[in-house]
Amino acid sequence: FKYKLEKSIKWNNYFWGKVEIVNYKATICFSKKINSLDEFENELNKSFTLKRIKKISDIKKMLNKNVKLDFPLFISGDCLNILGGNTSNNSLYMLDGSRRCLAYVLNDINEINIYLMTLKHNK
Repeated sequence: FKYKLEKSIKWNNYFWGKVEIVNYKATICFSKKINSLDEFENELNKSFTLKRIKKISDIKKMLNKNVKLDFPLFISGDCLNILGGNTSNNSLYMLDGSRRCLAYVLNDINEINIYLMTLKHNK
C-alpha cells in the first residue's frame, strides 16, 4: 500500500472514527499463468529470497499443526486516500499477511478469512 501514497502519510485525527475493520471470507485463485500447485511453488522459489521462503515454509508448517493465525489485513482505497493516497476508492491493498496467504495456498487451502479496513457506511 505504501507505493500508492503520493507523499508521506497525512495523519487525519479523525481517521479511526471514520473506519471499521470487517471480517470477510475470501478465495485465493491462481493466475491463469499457473497450472498447478507445484508450478506455483517453483515460481515462489524463483521470485523470493531464501529468508522469505523459509518464513512462508514455517507458516505452512504451523498451519499443518492447526495453529490459529491472525487473518491478513487489507485496506480499501477510500481509507488510503484519506491518508494521502491517490487511488480508486474501491481498490484493495494488503497491509499485512502476504506470507500467510502464500502458506495457505501451498497447503492447498484457498478459502481464508481476511480483515478489511474500510470507511464506515451509514446503515
